[in-house]
Amino acid sequence: MDPATIHTIAACDWVRKGQPLCLIGDSGTGKSHLLIALGTEAAMAGFRVKYTLATKLVNELVEAADDKQLSKTIARYGRVDLLCIDELGYMELDRRGAELLFQVLTEREEKNSLAIASNESFGGWTKTFTDPRLCAAIVDRLTFGGAIIETGTTPTAWPRPAPSNSTKPPPADPPPDSHQPNSNLNDLEEWRLPSIVGGCQTPLVDEVRLA
Repeated sequence: MDPATIHTIAACDWVRKGQPLCLIGDSGTGKSHLLIALGTEAAMAGFRVKYTLATKLVNELVEAADDKQLSKTIARYGRVDLLCIDELGYMELDRRGAELLFQVLTEREEKNSLAIASNESFGGWTKTFTDPRLCAAIVDRLTFGGAIIETGTTPTAWPRPAPSNSTKPPPADPPPDSHQPNSNLNDLEEWRLPSIVGGCQTPLVDEVRLA
């Protein structure tokens, strides 16, 4: 991924304009991390942001339809400035679920931004949306006037803490007045998940807006 492109979209102009963003790439290439980082940046900029998994959203819409609350639920998802949908394409959706998701996308079209992360290229979305015409309409909603970022096929090698060596003998006591620093401090290692955008390390949970 081009760092200049990442910093450009982190400025959130696409959110202000109500444009969509698609993150496409294989599993482990950082799509979810980037999606959450961009959502957090938008929330810190004052936008109202909601993050959800695709399957969770569809299940909520089906339950709302059964309870005759579908219009209210779609309107609620339509009001946020940025809706982040993760793991789109991981599971096949039946026609009813796909149609309900399409209604949410239509509610937001050209009004409020939408960002999605998917492990499938658009050509493979017919495995998720089995109706070809509905699949084409959904792809159109997600790409019209928006940006597509490909995260590639190589899994991201996130840093991991070094394994502890339980067989390592304890250090010898320093001689008196040697002023040797505490060896425990030298062995201390701290690992934090590196952030792609703006140093954000706080996960975006459900809906957030920062003043």
